[in-house]
Amino acid sequence: MEKEITVVTPIYNGEIFLENIFNSILSQTIKNMED
Repeated sequence: MEKEITVVTPIYNGEIFLENIFNSILSQTIKNMED
């Protein structure tokens, strides 16, 4: 079984950063990221 990585991003009053956060997560080159 391959290992997977899960990213949890708690946000409080940081809605203005959401687009940058998601773009950063999606541009990672790490394989086996959990969907």
